[in-house]
Amino acid sequence: MIKKLFLCLLLSISDNAYSASPWEGKWEIGRYDNDFGGGLIIQNCQNNKCDFDIGTVNGAHTCDVKGQMKINGTEAIYHETMKIFEDEDAKKATVHFQLNAQKNIIIVKCEGNCRYYCGMQGYFEGEYENEHNPLRFETSFDCWAENINDTEKTICADANLAAADIEMNKKYEKAMTPEWKQKRNDCKTDVDCLWNFYVSSITNEYQKTTDKDVNLYEYLGNLEEDGLYYPTDFTLLQDYFHKNMAKEDYEEWKLAFGQISMEDNECEKCYYHKYGVAGLYTIIESAFYINHDEIWIAFLHADYEHKEDEYIIMYAPEGKTIKDIPVQYQQWLERIKPHYPNGIKLKHFSR
Repeated sequence: MIKKLFLCLLLSISDNAYSASPWEGKWEIGRYDNDFGGGLIIQNCQNNKCDFDIGTVNGAHTCDVKGQMKINGTEAIYHETMKIFEDEDAKKATVHFQLNAQKNIIIVKCEGNCRYYCGMQGYFEGEYENEHNPLRFETSFDCWAENINDTEKTICADANLAAADIEMNKKYEKAMTPEWKQKRNDCKTDVDCLWNFYVSSITNEYQKTTDKDVNLYEYLGNLEEDGLYYPTDFTLLQDYFHKNMAKEDYEEWKLAFGQISMEDNECEKCYYHKYGVAGLYTIIESAFYINHDEIWIAFLHADYEHKEDEYIIMYAPEGKTIKDIPVQYQQWLERIKPHYPNGIKLKHFSR
């Protein structure tokens, strides 16, 4: 849906993507693992002014901002004064544009009456990448260097691989020897090969430094302690869920995992995360609980087109039943269960 909307936006503009101005062209919002997308079109750049058109979609909500931006070097600005209601005072909105040094990302921010463009649950702020030069995630190496190889480009372009690379570098930098990098590069552009390589590398180094097999509870640290730095501490946990959950459930849950929050929550000693999806008029929540012996995960299945299909998905260790749900979940479940009349759909990890 998002891709189709963005494609229609792009097709409505001339294919003359580049001009003498580095601003002019087609830019795509740089969001991943999110029900959010859209584009920024900049054209007709003359005398330090360019026409722009931003169109984004967030669930059932859209944003549309268009006008003429005034450019000053690598910065640009757009002002607009408007009324949302006839009986209110006029309010101002200011949209700021920042072109990065590599001239391949535009950062868009807004101050003032920005909801005028989107409503309560839409937004258009973020990083827009030039469609001819994809946005790259942060890694242990410089993704913008001219001499990076195809394997490194693949890592830069994948959120999970980039996070695993950061974790490997943060914890086991000395193990990232030239020989190690050559083995990694043997995967070429195969994402699965690279993922398995990073997982095995982190596993092996963990076992060497701790002198014991991986225990995910200990790997993440004691749940009573602070100091976790997602996304750099979750590679092995994510691999466990990836390999032991049904594919369709993992893909649905992964949406929430990409925006994990370690804030206070009603799931005692749980890892808790949530994200809002405009159009659902709700917050999608998820929590997973781990102790030395078992792993549980619960997340909400919300279908805004078919409300009757909304329920709570809970993955449990093999052999466990609803009666065995950890007490740590109780307060959280008591709050959300009334909103999901279909209750809990219990499933089991594959091992």
